[in-house]
Amino acid sequence: MKTIYTICVVIVLSNLLVGQSYTWTQVLTGNSLGNPIVVDKNNSNIVYYGSYDRIYKSWDRGNSFTSIGNAISGSSRIKNIIIHPKDSLLIFVATEGTVQKTVKSTDGGLNWITTGNWSFSYFGIPTTQDPQHPDTIYTMSGNQFLISPDFGSTWNVLATVSGFGTPCDIEVFPDSSNIILIGDNGTGIFRSSNYGITWQQVFSTGGEIPTISMQKNSSGIAWATRWGGGGGFLKSLDYGLTWQLIPYFNGLNMWGVDVSPEDSNFVVTGQYSGNKIYISRDFGQSWIPTTIAGANYAVYVVDSLTVFAAQSTGFYKLQTPTVVTSRPVKLIFSTDIRKALDFHTQERIDSIVNSVWLKGGLSLLGGNLGNWTYSDTLNGRLKKMYDNGEGADSIAGDNIWTYEVTIPSGTPVTSFSYRFGISYPGIENLQSQFPDYLNNETSPTLSRIALLTDSDSVITIDNKWLLLATPKAEINPQSIALTGSVGDSLNFNLEIGNILGKDDLLFSLSIYSDSILTETYGLQSNIFIDSTDRSNKYFVTKPVTLTEIHQYFEIPKTTEVYFFVYESDSSRGNYDILYSSRVTLNSGTGFMSSGPINVSLKANKYYVIGASWTNSLSFYRGGSVPLNTSFGILISGQTAGASYPPTDVASFRSANLPIYLQKLSITNPIEWIDFASNEGIVSPGTSKVINFNMITDSLQPGRYDANLMIGTNDTAMSVKTIPLSLRLREIILSSDDNNQSPKVFSLFQNYPNPFNPNTIISYNIPKESIVKLMIYNSLGEVIENISTYHGNPGYYVFEWNPKEISSGVYFYRIVANSENREQYFDQTKKMLLIR
Repeated sequence: MKTIYTICVVIVLSNLLVGQSYTWTQVLTGNSLGNPIVVDKNNSNIVYYGSYDRIYKSWDRGNSFTSIGNAISGSSRIKNIIIHPKDSLLIFVATEGTVQKTVKSTDGGLNWITTGNWSFSYFGIPTTQDPQHPDTIYTMSGNQFLISPDFGSTWNVLATVSGFGTPCDIEVFPDSSNIILIGDNGTGIFRSSNYGITWQQVFSTGGEIPTISMQKNSSGIAWATRWGGGGGFLKSLDYGLTWQLIPYFNGLNMWGVDVSPEDSNFVVTGQYSGNKIYISRDFGQSWIPTTIAGANYAVYVVDSLTVFAAQSTGFYKLQTPTVVTSRPVKLIFSTDIRKALDFHTQERIDSIVNSVWLKGGLSLLGGNLGNWTYSDTLNGRLKKMYDNGEGADSIAGDNIWTYEVTIPSGTPVTSFSYRFGISYPGIENLQSQFPDYLNNETSPTLSRIALLTDSDSVITIDNKWLLLATPKAEINPQSIALTGSVGDSLNFNLEIGNILGKDDLLFSLSIYSDSILTETYGLQSNIFIDSTDRSNKYFVTKPVTLTEIHQYFEIPKTTEVYFFVYESDSSRGNYDILYSSRVTLNSGTGFMSSGPINVSLKANKYYVIGASWTNSLSFYRGGSVPLNTSFGILISGQTAGASYPPTDVASFRSANLPIYLQKLSITNPIEWIDFASNEGIVSPGTSKVINFNMITDSLQPGRYDANLMIGTNDTAMSVKTIPLSLRLREIILSSDDNNQSPKVFSLFQNYPNPFNPNTIISYNIPKESIVKLMIYNSLGEVIENISTYHGNPGYYVFEWNPKEISSGVYFYRIVANSENREQYFDQTKKMLLIR
């Protein structure tokens, strides 16, 4: 049995083909707001649409729908839907109705639990999911920005943002989930770079920003629509820091926008009241207008052949024009499998075998069978394939495949696609295991190529997968409890660590819904196994020589390891191989050496330094600290390579270090807690200590409770709550200055009253006295002798915290007799305990 990760490549034929225009077909009538469309991330054939108080589900890529579950009580419009990527029975919905609220179902919509009542924008998309942390959901209510770490069950306020008018849409960058954008009604676009703790306004408008969309496969690119204030359409190339207007839409009131997750050039946006939706295939350089009924609320792009729209009249699907080839068209493709094994990341997949599965995907050719041939470099063989579900494997060790397809003249065609994947031995033993969190999920790579000449087209496809690493955060202590007196300086430290530890280098793979695959392998959904490895990426400030590489391994048996060095002019993107060498390492655990090397590292260059291997072994998350030696530098740390041996070109992401973010969420005034900084970075293998100071000068004796909220980019600990408890006990304030001492004996009413669980009793003593403080029940019985002592003149405060008595009326009494017996004081007051 083989398990396959499939990649889909689609080629659009133009110029040689004659066809018709795009049209829209209404599939379902309905009424909604925001963006009520979502597609199952594990199966793009499954589509959800919300209307009025119901959720509808399509199993055939939006061609037909069936109502699922039960109605959502009190809902008149569905604003948006989130389906959990690990469990499609977990559904989170934001609604408009008698109240604006969020609801959650754990059984596919049969039962709905209200998780919050909010103040949403009427037209807005009020919630969004963190792509890297699927249990984390953000929402807005008025000028408050909130986070839920448990898929919408509970909420914490992260920020109260000055300047928010009526927030309309929240979006999180898929590759940098610390960066969040919000489109607002009346002010513009706001940006946070620290997970929503602080915000800055980056674009101003007198109108509304209804929708923002992030490009899934291009770093830092975002699109936004404008309604009112001159209207228009915006694009950002720098993670939302700056925005540029697209002149084509000046003066038009735009609304929905989305980008193909597989083709960053394919952008779709809707005009609110103009009965138009616009399509661009060239990154917004030119636009194709299409006509559709009703006002636009949202567009949703699955790929460039599957586009949906939510209109005021219901759910619509785009019909791609069919064209007919005017002559035979032959396409020739060449794929380097070694580059296909470049995982766009810091890790490799263990036990890779260059066994490639190939299947024709010509169903879009109107049912005609295409003629396939393919050959591999090693054998030079040529074999014909048909689109009948048959697959073929190359012989292990082959790296370059060349294959072609001929489309006959007169064939109706919308596009041509093929798929290939990599087979993994032993995967069948995994069955359907899922990790606690999905690090990241990527759609199949999709390439679109237009045939613009009469000559045969030769296209080289460079396919990559994407895996993300995660940090491991450790926060201590787990709770804080301090006791002192008013005026005391009370401090505590919190340590946030990026811990080291063993990783077993598990791989990530997906089985996409496919009748052949399902039939053959009996699997209905994706399998995900994630890895938590990280990279060492270095920026060199002055020339230096690398003399040795160390990595910490646990090796069960002798294996061969390639140590490598990659070089680039920029932090992100492609790196060229600078050095690699193969070393045989014996079994054992510890830092393993590359042996002596002599590699010159240049100033103002970025380097990724690490190793790759084929046999099963474990390696440890390591620190990224270069150690100085007299002969240059020795790198000690961890990077897992993408392929074995290392490829000529690899693509690396920025190092993924844990970021800690503190946010206080307390009921008492926050003036009593002070700390220097609310964010920072912790490198692998290190920790950071934050000092907190309790300011007690202005507090009354008693108990104070708070929660310290700490956000990290550890997927298993996105938000950590540290309970804080401060107890200020009885104090004596006295002075030799008669002007500051009490003039008379006094006993004050306890506070609070009624109370539970504790209360404060205050009294004054003007002269040195023998003082007794007692508690009585309603029968006049002494239930507690609080204290008998010799007291100096002063102001006294006592906290009473009864542990084992029931609710009822109680009395507290003070008896004070001055030293010379000139003054005597005896007074009793009533208090009420309510359990």
